[in-house]
Amino acid sequence: MKNVLLVVAGAMVFTASAKAAGLQDVQVDGFVDIVWTLSDGTDIGINGDEGQFSTTGELDFKTKLSDQASLRLDADLNSTGGGDSGRLEQAFVSWNIDNNLALKAGIFNNNLSWEKEDAPDLYQITHGQLYNIWNTQTDLDGNNLAGLELSYNAGNFTAFVGYLNDLGGIQEENSVKFAAEIRASQDLEVVVGLITQDAGVENIIDVNATFKVNNQLMLGGELLFPDELIESGLMIMANFQMNPKFSATVRYDRVSYDVDADDTSSVTLAGLYTLANNLFANAEIRMNDDDNIPTAAQASGFLIGEGDGNTVHLELIATF
Repeated sequence: MKNVLLVVAGAMVFTASAKAAGLQDVQVDGFVDIVWTLSDGTDIGINGDEGQFSTTGELDFKTKLSDQASLRLDADLNSTGGGDSGRLEQAFVSWNIDNNLALKAGIFNNNLSWEKEDAPDLYQITHGQLYNIWNTQTDLDGNNLAGLELSYNAGNFTAFVGYLNDLGGIQEENSVKFAAEIRASQDLEVVVGLITQDAGVENIIDVNATFKVNNQLMLGGELLFPDELIESGLMIMANFQMNPKFSATVRYDRVSYDVDADDTSSVTLAGLYTLANNLFANAEIRMNDDDNIPTAAQASGFLIGEGDGNTVHLELIATF
């Protein structure tokens, strides 16, 4: 509880300080996420503990420092298994140097990886295998980066160059990121990039795309190509908005390894129902096909699979 209170207190101090400094344009939002998990007992727990409730929340604070600069602070709050914790998900300053060029500095989300971190941004309850690989490679939880990132917007194309702390936290080493977001049309967006690191799976090439059809069907896909330990990763998904209140999602993940391990795959089926403007109910069935057992690579922090078996998840999300 102490860590949670410290994060909340720090966020409140940030808000009060911003207003005291004359920065009246302070926006506050966030969410609460409650998940219950049922498992057949063979899943290793990365997707939730058997018969347990997990409650997480987030407070997000944004303020303009000037016409060209802004500051953002995201505070994650967690109370699971009798323990409490709080951490900074994002804490960065953005500076719009001109109409096309911008600089971001601090801790911020990595736009390489199709899936986002926060529950309201997901189309199902659990993250897929590819996101979890990204998350194990980044020393900061949630596939977040620390450092500087320069972006240049040329209309339908945005280029990114980042100079970062090493993804795995290796001292005296740095990661470099090159990426591009290509908005090929109003309905199609492609992100391609390379990020370097000193250890783990080493350098990673990622390509992901989103395609929308008539505001009802959304297709997503991702290909992951690390230098070491993993040969390749694949994710494909589809989300269909059946009516204004209900949508259904199917996702397939597959990962092939360069070490002595079998390929792993998972199929996820989910349905999201809107209870009110800011209240959502989600249900998910996930089926993992994973015959691997823990290895030295996994013990050292490299994730091989997520356990064999099936899980069912029920979720309530409230946003504000």
